[in-house]
Amino acid sequence: MPAGYLTATPFSSWELPGLALLIGVAVPQLAAAILIAAGHRWALPASYLAGAALVAWILVQLWVMQRYFFLQPVIAALGIAELALVRVWQWASSAGRAPRQHRPVLQADVASGAAQGEASP
Repeated sequence: MPAGYLTATPFSSWELPGLALLIGVAVPQLAAAILIAAGHRWALPASYLAGAALVAWILVQLWVMQRYFFLQPVIAALGIAELALVRVWQWASSAGRAPRQHRPVLQADVASGAAQGEASP
């Protein structure tokens, strides 16, 4: 991005905004994805945090940079969609229709028939 975009901001280079983007958006998104894949009980709150952080990032970006770029509403919409999907997930969980917990299929499970839903010995 051009350095001229930083003229209305308190920043003189892209290093600090890039670090803030990494910590404020990328890390929460990655953490939420890992927790979801692991079926961890903190997956739902982490997903809310990740979606909210994405929307907040765009709002702060508009406020600090005072510039508009066509991808900003697209990214904000993705963050709002993420929040909506998390809300649906929460509703499904509270209604007893929780998303299926995934676990890796191990070779021992396949050999014993556990992967097809049969009880293992």
